[in-house]
Amino acid sequence: MEMVMEPRTGLQVPASNQGFPLVGTSARSVTFLGFLTYAFALYRDSGKWNVQESARVIDDLIQDPAGSIVRIVTYRAIDCTHFCSSINSGAVPRMKKHLETQGVDPKTATEEAELVGNEFRSLFKSKDLPVNTAVDFRISKLPSQPSNTRITIFINGEEQGHIDGTLFTNAFVALYFGQEPRSKEIQAGVQACIDKKAAQTKH
Repeated sequence: MEMVMEPRTGLQVPASNQGFPLVGTSARSVTFLGFLTYAFALYRDSGKWNVQESARVIDDLIQDPAGSIVRIVTYRAIDCTHFCSSINSGAVPRMKKHLETQGVDPKTATEEAELVGNEFRSLFKSKDLPVNTAVDFRISKLPSQPSNTRITIFINGEEQGHIDGTLFTNAFVALYFGQEPRSKEIQAGVQACIDKKAAQTKH
């Protein structure tokens, strides 16, 4: 299997994942502590992106995230509770805000968003994620509901379970690629990879 190194962490990720080619890599750091936490890799159905249209790849991903995989590879051991809390701390407020824009009252929106966050946390059965653990978030369409999505989670290739609904999917994608991403370095790093590939194809 062909591997690609994420340069900041030195961690290796496969050039393809479950049949999806690698779009780009990046890394997450905790700025105020000054250390790296994980490598990040984005995979996407080859029929859904074209390196020649590099400026549109991320916008298209946000509009239609199905047919994608986000891989997180731990640079240091991470407690599962902390890992899930970190994602939920960004996803739950986004879900709540979306529900409120749909006319759901704030109290109910909070309860529904937190319920989905708890469902996500329940998929992680182990206590921690050791160094170099690969966590995959595969985003697909529901066969019975083409307008809906599912995120299936794998740890080192072993399926853990899934969460259905665009509510969590859109909040998760927005964490990294939305207008106010949790970590601007992720989006910037992946976009830099796309731009580099685009430049290489012109020569």
